[in-house]
Amino acid sequence: MSTPNPRSHETRNLARDVQESTLIQGEQVTVNLHPVKTDEAPPADTRSDSLGLPISDWDPHNLEVHPAVDAQSGSGSSGSLPQRSTVTLPTYVRRPHDEELTHIVEAAGEGRSGMVVLIGSSSTGKTRACWEAVQPLADLGWRLWHPFDPSRAEAALADLENISPHTVIWLNEAQYYLGASGGLGERIAAALHTLLTTPDRTPVLVLGTLWESYARIYTSPPKPGTADQHAQVRMLLEGRQLPVPSGFEESEIETAKKLAEDGDSQLAHALAHTRNGRLAQTLAGAPELLRRYQTASPGAKAVLHTAMDARRLGIGLNLPLGFLDEGSEDYICDDEYDSLEDDWVEHALVETSQPVHGGLSPLRQARPRRHQRRKSAPETRGINYRLADYLEQFGREERVELCPPPSFWRATENHLTDPDDLAKIAKSACERGFLRHTVRLCLMLPPARELTSPIHLMMALSPEVDPNRRGLKWFIEHANPADTNFITILAEELKEAGQHESAVQIASQAIEYLDTADIHGAISLADTLTVLGEVESAAIITTRATPQNDLNDTFTSAALAMSLNEAGESHAAAKLAFQASNRLDPSDSVGASFLARAMYKLGEPRFALQVAKKAIHHIDISDAGRASELVSLLHYIGENEDALKLARRASRSADLRNTHQTGLLMDTLARIGEHDSALKLGIHALDATPANSYKAFILLEKIKEIANSTTSSNLDKDPLIIHLRSSEWESLVEEMDRESMDSGSFFELPSPFLPYGRDLDGSPADPWIWDDQEPNR
Repeated sequence: MSTPNPRSHETRNLARDVQESTLIQGEQVTVNLHPVKTDEAPPADTRSDSLGLPISDWDPHNLEVHPAVDAQSGSGSSGSLPQRSTVTLPTYVRRPHDEELTHIVEAAGEGRSGMVVLIGSSSTGKTRACWEAVQPLADLGWRLWHPFDPSRAEAALADLENISPHTVIWLNEAQYYLGASGGLGERIAAALHTLLTTPDRTPVLVLGTLWESYARIYTSPPKPGTADQHAQVRMLLEGRQLPVPSGFEESEIETAKKLAEDGDSQLAHALAHTRNGRLAQTLAGAPELLRRYQTASPGAKAVLHTAMDARRLGIGLNLPLGFLDEGSEDYICDDEYDSLEDDWVEHALVETSQPVHGGLSPLRQARPRRHQRRKSAPETRGINYRLADYLEQFGREERVELCPPPSFWRATENHLTDPDDLAKIAKSACERGFLRHTVRLCLMLPPARELTSPIHLMMALSPEVDPNRRGLKWFIEHANPADTNFITILAEELKEAGQHESAVQIASQAIEYLDTADIHGAISLADTLTVLGEVESAAIITTRATPQNDLNDTFTSAALAMSLNEAGESHAAAKLAFQASNRLDPSDSVGASFLARAMYKLGEPRFALQVAKKAIHHIDISDAGRASELVSLLHYIGENEDALKLARRASRSADLRNTHQTGLLMDTLARIGEHDSALKLGIHALDATPANSYKAFILLEKIKEIANSTTSSNLDKDPLIIHLRSSEWESLVEEMDRESMDSGSFFELPSPFLPYGRDLDGSPADPWIWDDQEPNR
């Protein structure tokens, strides 16, 4: 008998038409879902050594179901903080996603493993929906395992291989599992895939929840030429996501009102405070959280802003008291600060810790497990606070372009000790141009600590900053040999510094960690080894990677062909290029351009021109980015007339609202000698761009750059060009540059790079070198 595909049932059910939602009858916590066919379900595993607890033994609040408001009797009641020992859940109102979830649970009860991750914003009822869905499995003796200790990710990876059949794996806040740093999230995803696809381990059910922002990160394919950080997670989530709406439909609100009329005081209270169908958020206290934030005293709001900025810039859930105390000072203006009491921080913490509807507080004292406790000052050791989820998400959206003040950054150095926190906040500091502070944070990391996005930190190592290469040595000690993208950049830096032998050594060490299925990583490492003269090693890597290549991915195939050719494997390179040309989708103008470029380098100009001509006939001429790539290719292979014709067509048809693509086309026009056409394109694009916007600023800087690159422009006397060369414009550039750096775009500025970065107040930093930097602790 063949084993059923463990994903076919859930994929089929996720695609089914959603039926009209129905009401769950019964007591407040007990829910009657569609009945599971118990006659086909095998007996659950009842071994004493099985992971987890019987589902019926779990308190839903210990599984992170938000406590709902414990309403007091009487009209106009504001509700009270629920007591954990007596708290009940309001009657559950089903919505369309519950129907889909029920089908997956039914399949598990019938013996088929499955997984689903509920996707939605904070406090929309994702975790509660999972809890209600598994209740029928409790009657079948299923267990539920919530990996949590010593950390969520560590617990999951350590014991996933020990999961018994008839177990629900509870991955609430799945980003702490699937997004764990150091490759841990990818390993967890791979282990879950193995669990779900191993016949003798069925049935199991994996339930998770995610915010939409995390789901987008994990499921978005990598950009061409970049490392794939979430390949395993993306594959795991494919076909296993179930969106949860942020609000209740009118019919569902009516159902809730009927339940309230029948005596559910919690629903009655929530409905009295609900707007726009956001019943779940009201039950969890989110609107009141927001009101409390907006009406907070200056001191309390400063502490909340410190916590919001800490979370959005990468610091962990538990924020040390000492960090909040020191970090919040500069969020308060001078007049308000002068009027504060000496113990204003204590008052602010009391204010923000007061609970709102649903038992949530804007900021609450956390009790981390022993291994998580921070080593802060003796008087504050072990005291940590956690920001409410809803305010965290609000802060990520509302404060995305703001830069924390100097006191925040000083507090990161003085009070953070967790290596993951330090690595992530160092990245955030670097992205805002605080290079000296970045180095000081890095020096606090323990030896061999892998960095978060170390490429950003490497960019702080200009020759002016690191003249004696002590910083370069530090990066070698902290390099992860499996991070191919970083290793190749580090090897190039070593080569530029005259340390050729070290460059070869670190690049060669990375070979044994290379996953040949990572084609982009293989290409990058092979190209680096070729430049270093290690052609034989490069040839081995590219030859091993070739069978793993997807010929339908024209861009990657062309890049691999060029890498093979550079490594001396010209025959294999030509074969791969022609195989890719047979699979070419002419509408893929970027892939076609890159393939034509590869063929030209391989000595096949006739075939290169054929590929380019195909792309010309199928290109969307309004896509200035794709058009500029094709124009560059035609110019590269000597077809200057065709390049000029296509460039002019693209200039007339480009979507001028897309500033990035317009800039690419302007660069291409200038590169082929059409400076006046490039300037006219930029000036026309300004008319389609909101005045005083950053997009307009980017265009103006591009216009100035091109105008300054030629001495024969007919537009030299244009009033706009004259203005762009004035001191008044330079002042505006400085202001716009600062705004860009504040939002984390330090390395994307069109203006000259600041070799020493910025001081914490945003001003250009005075000269400094790596050797002189020592952290305060």
